[in-house]
Amino acid sequence: MLGPIYLVPRQQAPLWMRAATFVGGIGLGLLIAFGILIAYGVSAGQVINEFIVFVFLDLNGLAQVVTASTPLVLVGLAAAAALKLRFWNIGVEGQMWLGCIGATGVALFDIGPDFLRLPLMFIAAAAAGACWIGIPAFLKLRFRVNEIITSLLLTYVAYQLVQHLLFGPWHDPGSAFPNSRHYDEGIERLARLGWGSSHTGIWIALGCGALLWFTMARSRLGFYMDAIGANVEAARAAGVPVVLTTAFAAAMSGGLAGVAGAGLAAGQEYRMTLFIAGGYTFSGIVIAFIGRFRPVPVIITAFVVGGVYTAGDTLKVFYQLPAAITTLIEAVILFTFVVVEFFSRYRLSWGVRGAGLMAADFVQNWLATTPGFATPYLLAALGLIINERAGVLNLGCEGMMLVGAMTGAVVSFHTGLAGAGVPVAMLAGALVGLVFGIAVVVFRTDQVLTGLIIVALGDGLTGVVGRPYMFEKVTGFRDLDFGVLSDIPWIGPIVFQQDILVYAAAALAIAVWWGLDRSNAGLRLRAVGEDPATADVAGVNVQLFRITAVMLGGALCGIAGAYLSLASSFVWTEHMVAGRGWIVIALVIFSGWRPGRAVIGALIFGGAEALIPRVQAIGLDVPIYIVGMLPYVLTLAVLIVPTILRGERSPAPSGLLLNYLRQDRR
Repeated sequence: MLGPIYLVPRQQAPLWMRAATFVGGIGLGLLIAFGILIAYGVSAGQVINEFIVFVFLDLNGLAQVVTASTPLVLVGLAAAAALKLRFWNIGVEGQMWLGCIGATGVALFDIGPDFLRLPLMFIAAAAAGACWIGIPAFLKLRFRVNEIITSLLLTYVAYQLVQHLLFGPWHDPGSAFPNSRHYDEGIERLARLGWGSSHTGIWIALGCGALLWFTMARSRLGFYMDAIGANVEAARAAGVPVVLTTAFAAAMSGGLAGVAGAGLAAGQEYRMTLFIAGGYTFSGIVIAFIGRFRPVPVIITAFVVGGVYTAGDTLKVFYQLPAAITTLIEAVILFTFVVVEFFSRYRLSWGVRGAGLMAADFVQNWLATTPGFATPYLLAALGLIINERAGVLNLGCEGMMLVGAMTGAVVSFHTGLAGAGVPVAMLAGALVGLVFGIAVVVFRTDQVLTGLIIVALGDGLTGVVGRPYMFEKVTGFRDLDFGVLSDIPWIGPIVFQQDILVYAAAALAIAVWWGLDRSNAGLRLRAVGEDPATADVAGVNVQLFRITAVMLGGALCGIAGAYLSLASSFVWTEHMVAGRGWIVIALVIFSGWRPGRAVIGALIFGGAEALIPRVQAIGLDVPIYIVGMLPYVLTLAVLIVPTILRGERSPAPSGLLLNYLRQDRR
């Protein structure tokens, strides 16, 4: 008989295996994408015709693939150049915009002689993109400011600048649309290849790929990039110029993105338009990851993604599929590639215990920790369901959870009693809910804006008040022991070895379900959320019900936050909610505002989060930040996939976001 299953790291995967996982990951992703399209109503024959025959076997289709792939090659190389050093350039689109601005400025002002105009446009584009990424690079290297946020925010700044130019000084007076004037033919445009819409920009893209390959594979700079990407501290200790190398790699990344923007303007649009660079950041990251940050695989992947783009455009036009279908297919391909690529680094083995962690132990430990990770999601989701079934959208969940986490930890620290922290956290959350409720119900402030303000207030308040208590160990809740029941294989650890708040959350889910669906108060609350004017006519105090609902929701969010500090980490740290409040908002939408489905959704999200420490514990060589993406990627999936596959309409309460006062009634 076979023994237990182990995960054994491979010392070095052979070339054929790396190639097989590369092809297999993309192929499996495309196969799943075919299944999605067939489920959406496209026949198998139509899928094969669009994805294989037209895209790769038809000359016109191939020409479209080459055209679509030209900017994708450049943005993939741009992302790879930065990600190679773990520099997260999320502002590729912003750098493309700046490249487009630089190229258009040279064209509009006729800078340089005619025969040099086009080269000058691309030089200006590369310089503009490099300068734009220089801002987040400088902030990271000098002040350690996170480049993810700064590069992303600068994308919006760049887009605002484009709007200013196209609606203002660069607007073509002969056009009713926000465009610049057309580039001069023969001087400022990339020449056509005589094959469909393909143009000489493809040679620029491939040339950039060759230069980046030489830089990474044959130069000292490439050696430095490898060293920094493997371990930045070890590289610094070995004398590698980390700051200079990172700055140069970031400049290459921004410059390549700028060239991509110029190529779109000079090769396809022949002018700067308002939407020329939209949607390329995600594609660039997908291409870079699948290509493993190596120029040659990146170029190959870009052509595959270009084929997906081309087929997706055809499907949108002829089969009336939503534009998001292309993004979904890209995400599926990336996910399957990451999964399949795992087997090029690990192998399954059957043998003596000790070579690795048994799969059965891994699964049991994961399932046993899932309820604890799911509990804060469930508690906060129940609170938001109460809020939103009353017609109030609560985007302040993150702030309320932070307040609950901090107050619960502080009270437990001073009293030495975990049980004392929970009611205080509940009260604190309810008070924040009262402030939020008075603002949106009585003073009729915008619910979305007010919710965001609550998040900022909660973040700032807990950061100031809770600073003296940061990293102070607090008395928390421990797992209960049910004797012989706790020793039952599998069932015992999963069901009978949880802390008391896990069981309380399950009981609260039943209580909220009964309260909303079976009680008179719940009927009135739902009436307020569906049609406040009709409920008012029936004698229901709309304002009182809404404020009460928001306070109850805030109280549950406070308990959810307290769980993080009193039952999960046993310590208070700033920003410890870490985006869970936003995931809860998606969970409520996924649940259809029903407590039963919220339990299932919380277990799904909790299970995803529970995987993170388990993966690290068994020593899998997966970057921590990649694993940490799982809950957020899952959040996007549960929001997007049901809508795309089923065209499902949101079951949100009809009165959600509707501010109501009696004088509004007609």
